[in-house]
Amino acid sequence: MTVTKSSARKGNPAPGAHCPHVAARRPGGRPPVKPAFRVLVHHKYLPIWNELPNRVGLAKAQQFWDHVAMTPGEPPRVGISSVMKGNHNAPKWPGYSKTIHYEITGGRRIDPDDTVTSLTMH
Repeated sequence: MTVTKSSARKGNPAPGAHCPHVAARRPGGRPPVKPAFRVLVHHKYLPIWNELPNRVGLAKAQQFWDHVAMTPGEPPRVGISSVMKGNHNAPKWPGYSKTIHYEITGGRRIDPDDTVTSLTMH
């Protein structure tokens, strides 16, 4: 099958096209159960993602990853989540959800857009 330039412009990436997101590994190793969703992080935020256990603790980082990978549409069991208010709450791309803030105890906030694309420190 050959991909033409016109089909690539319609949203189908050409073979070998750059993908800015990479899989975010679960802090501390593999989960006990296969995740329902992949957790993705933009490659430029990967170093910040890898620092998350040092900033909030391994248990809290694992709880966040488990929540996003297993039950992203439900409220988290630990911490608080809320849909972002204002003009920036719209989905970043078609098929994505609104931006959700996840509060992790200790004053840290993660804004994942259902895929972890940014980490914000308070």
